[in-house]
Amino acid sequence: MTALKGADRFVRLVAEAGVQGVMIGDGPERRRLEGLARELGARVRFTGQLGSDETQAEMLGMDLCLLLPR
Repeated sequence: MTALKGADRFVRLVAEAGVQGVMIGDGPERRRLEGLARELGARVRFTGQLGSDETQAEMLGMDLCLLLPR
């Protein structure tokens, strides 16, 4: 999670849509993004770093995957 990945936009979209979001990964922006999610009431679950099998398992249950780089 870095500033260039646009994760803040993801958190804002989840809040606006009123849906459940999952953010896979870790990085220097994680704490700020968790705070933003709390502030906006966004239902975002932060998984932290996952291995490729775990990531694939997480993604199998998703309806949509967003990649929002700047």
